[in-house]
Amino acid sequence: MERSPSLDRRFRRLFAEYEAPMRRYCHRRLGSESAEDAVAEIFVVAWRNIDSLPDGDAQRLWLYGVARNIVRNFERGARRRQRLAARAGGMKEPPTRTPESVLMRRAEDQMVIDALALLNPDDRELLRLRVWEEFAREDLAAVFGISIEAIDMRLSRAKKKMAKALRRVGYSATARAWPRVANQGGGR
Repeated sequence: MERSPSLDRRFRRLFAEYEAPMRRYCHRRLGSESAEDAVAEIFVVAWRNIDSLPDGDAQRLWLYGVARNIVRNFERGARRRQRLAARAGGMKEPPTRTPESVLMRRAEDQMVIDALALLNPDDRELLRLRVWEEFAREDLAAVFGISIEAIDMRLSRAKKKMAKALRRVGYSATARAWPRVANQGGGR
């Protein structure tokens, strides 16, 4: 499909501005093996929709929403491949190594990773976007496609679940500190 020069310029600007944040987002969630493919897929979707992309900050949020869906697809595919490999080899399912567990070796960081793994994927992603990506509540609402009030309730529940999960992995000091840390991130 032939695109107009203005749409081509718009895509180049979009790519120049958001390629690095999308790459970091994907690397943190998928590791280097799949992250590059995920980033490419994000921008393929952006190219296909370039004439209908929102403007301003809504564009950033739209990209994060696309990235979130693509990362989930990659994670589902990885889990399917692991289960298939485990069944084919007649052994137990291999443990999943996440990018976080490779990058963060300190005991406290590993406990946070272990506690996050105990949460459901939506709670995990909500907390990651809030704390690591420093998303404001409004941005979270846009990415998840729900109201700010619903985000507030989900954040509150997710922080409580995270505190319990941290206690379960044996780190009560962090369990008490986690809600304060989550409240500090992204209060734009």
